[in-house]
Amino acid sequence: MSTTQPISLSTKGTDNETATRVMLDGDETMSLHIRPTLSRVRVVDGQAWISYEGKDYVLSYGEEITLPRGKYQAIIMALYHRPLTFELLPN
Repeated sequence: MSTTQPISLSTKGTDNETATRVMLDGDETMSLHIRPTLSRVRVVDGQAWISYEGKDYVLSYGEEITLPRGKYQAIIMALYHRPLTFELLPN
């Protein structure tokens, strides 16, 4: 498994409340630093495998998780050879 760059990255919102939308192609992975202001991950389309601080999570459409700020990178991967779209949201 190799880490790749997201296919698409877009930002929307105000200066105080910005959401970042990320699209990964099937089976792509991404390493993500969890910032104090953007620590919620919500799946918009597809399914995601997230590994963070020794724990694994699988999220589907509409599900979200708040990752505690830590010293490690989160690894996010699109599952089942299908595209994944997720958003990074403010706390």
